[in-house]
Amino acid sequence: VVYLTGRRLFGWRVGLLAAAFSAFAVLQIQHSKFFVVESPLTMCVAWCLYFCARIATTEQTSRYGASGLWANAALAGMFSGLAVASKISAWPTAALVVASIAIAMLRDRRATASAVLTALLATLIAGAAAFASFRVTQPYAFVGGSEVEWAYTTRTCQALSDPLQYQICQQTFPMPDGLARIVTSLPAFVRPILAPSARWIAELQSAAAQSSGAVDPPWGWQWANRPPILFPLINIVFYGLGVPLGVTAVIGAFYMLGRLLRGRRWYAYLIPVLWIFGYFLYQGTQFVKSIRYQLPIYPMLCIAAAVVLVALWRSQRAGAGDPESVGRSRYLSQFSILNSQFLIALVLVGAMGWALAFMRIYDGELTRTEASRWIYANVPTALTISAGSGDQARQVQLPIRDIVLQENLPLVTPLRISKDGDGVFEPLSDPRFTLNYVEGEGTLQIRVFDLRTQAELGSAQQRIGPGASTIALDGIAIEPDADYTLELTLLSGTGVRARTSVIANQHFDEGVPFRIAGKDGFGWYYRGLSSTPWGDMPVYNEDDPAKFDMFLRSLDEADYVVLNSNRHYGSVARLPWRFPMTNAYYRALMAGELGFELVADFYRFPRLGP
Repeated sequence: VVYLTGRRLFGWRVGLLAAAFSAFAVLQIQHSKFFVVESPLTMCVAWCLYFCARIATTEQTSRYGASGLWANAALAGMFSGLAVASKISAWPTAALVVASIAIAMLRDRRATASAVLTALLATLIAGAAAFASFRVTQPYAFVGGSEVEWAYTTRTCQALSDPLQYQICQQTFPMPDGLARIVTSLPAFVRPILAPSARWIAELQSAAAQSSGAVDPPWGWQWANRPPILFPLINIVFYGLGVPLGVTAVIGAFYMLGRLLRGRRWYAYLIPVLWIFGYFLYQGTQFVKSIRYQLPIYPMLCIAAAVVLVALWRSQRAGAGDPESVGRSRYLSQFSILNSQFLIALVLVGAMGWALAFMRIYDGELTRTEASRWIYANVPTALTISAGSGDQARQVQLPIRDIVLQENLPLVTPLRISKDGDGVFEPLSDPRFTLNYVEGEGTLQIRVFDLRTQAELGSAQQRIGPGASTIALDGIAIEPDADYTLELTLLSGTGVRARTSVIANQHFDEGVPFRIAGKDGFGWYYRGLSSTPWGDMPVYNEDDPAKFDMFLRSLDEADYVVLNSNRHYGSVARLPWRFPMTNAYYRALMAGELGFELVADFYRFPRLGP
């Protein structure tokens, strides 16, 4: 699509180079992997812009040319409707379709009345195609044939007999009064087609409130005090396209603006200039400035980069062939051409290298999955089994969260080491059993039985005390994927308790460990915080005495604190006057002043090479 648009507006060289740039655009590659809504949105926008380019660059000289205009208008409108169905923020594509039709009307060589009539009909065709494609692909925006949805929309909740539907109706936010009057006045036969859904409109209002900063959800705090224009521009250059392509695209956009203002082939430059600058300003001045919100302008940015590079090559090539340059150094002119070709190659290779570097982020496991595996291997549960030493050392955290022993009352639990789940492929010879976070003391006996034969494989006893206590069973081997029974008996003492680790994750983030390899982290292995209602750190609560007390109790209880991402400390740092205590907590935690030290860090940055 980028090639077709570039070729249509500026020639095949621009189209081919722009398509290559688009293929290596970092953010387009990343979001194709994520499969977020911006990927199909950008595709629909790109097709819409292509047909807008066809409309703007086609001269109308006869009534036969009008049919081509109408066909292109229908296709442009259809893709505009598809784009808006993907995401409502694509509504400017509709304005761009109208603008392209206006350009075609201004360039129409026929009588004024014929040109205006052709343009009006093209606008109606584009509007009808846009509505049809939107109506078909976004059915949730309309009432349709559902009597229940009609009751929600018109607030006739008493007509609903189902208690759940009645409750939903009562909770549905009413439509604006003017729109509600229009909807209720619609004839019954067109309501399924035209009547909008009140629930869909309420969702739009909620999304608009979040985008504008009118509401205050915690996930929106990361956008506080972000400079408009500059912040999204930096994101595009450094992360969306990469510095070589990003800088060239910005220069190309202003180059096209200059060409437009000079009036040279203005109709070819107007569509890309309107889209790049208009949509960038529209999204770049919102409160929420997510990098992916600018993705629909990336195809045109790639075309802008190609336009300025090809223009540079053409100007230097023309200078080399100028008869007046004979008196100058012919080699200097040829050097200039080589410079332009080298610059094109530099930007292309730079874009490719930037994309490859970012793709290396995904050549391994998700870092949170890596962290989960590390936790299962290293963060102690109530009972750990280990064997070997040095590089040959192996340890497995058994899925036991609590061990409570009373004198002469055996505790029997199954024992199984998994090849796939625990990564143990060799027998654990002379295993050592470690009870963690022990409270109390006494003499403990451990016995291991083969579950299939019920034969005792070995036993040992030892005095244990507070902390971590280890008992070795020499002369036996625990085979992977074999089933055993473990018996623990307190031979003397008033009672012993061992427990698993308490892991404090951050609120409103994905907690680790994940459920992987058949392991349920917080079901069988570990515990979250019991001192908070949600089992994790309430970072997003407002700073007040209750939060301060909750933090103190959480830190006293936790054995491990997990910072899943910079979502929390990066957000509250932007609101220092609102979260002074939380910011002080993060500073002290990272400085090692709260009794915790960094034991593992999982990250993956863009890179080339190993």
